[in-house]
Amino acid sequence: YGITEKILCDVGSAYGMNLVFCAPGSYGIEIEGYEAKFASSLGLTIYQNDVINDDLAGLPEAEVVWCSAVLEHVDSPHTFLRKLHLLLKPDGLLAVYVPTIPLFPWLRYLPRFGSYFLGHRAADHINAFLPATLRFFCERAGFKTVEVSSFYPGPLRAFSRLAVANQFVDG
Repeated sequence: YGITEKILCDVGSAYGMNLVFCAPGSYGIEIEGYEAKFASSLGLTIYQNDVINDDLAGLPEAEVVWCSAVLEHVDSPHTFLRKLHLLLKPDGLLAVYVPTIPLFPWLRYLPRFGSYFLGHRAADHINAFLPATLRFFCERAGFKTVEVSSFYPGPLRAFSRLAVANQFVDG
């Protein structure tokens, strides 16, 4: 999707590790003060805000909102997603990553690979998603789904076209 060439807002940017790869004008939103200060010390543009409770109207609109490993921690996913919608320019792109519940729970018992199917069960996660429920949440918040995939770009991306394959993989 060429997101590294677009103005990106990284929601939950932490120390800015994604922003270093983004186009000039990109920025992060981080709730934690220490992480926001660290990223700012690197010369990155970071706004310390709580997406749910703060007014985000003064923030610049972005072509892409990147939200990785945040939604599973949010008390009000619908409100959160609606606020992200307000950060986007018209025809903007929302990219969301969440750990998902695998189709077959027994996959967690696979030797050497089982831990890859447990991300949704982390102690600090209060929400869990299937690919279908993530799509539902996002569409109810006003987004149009372009792609839902458990596979990163690269050689395994071909499996993204197989709906059942997406449900096997956590993420």
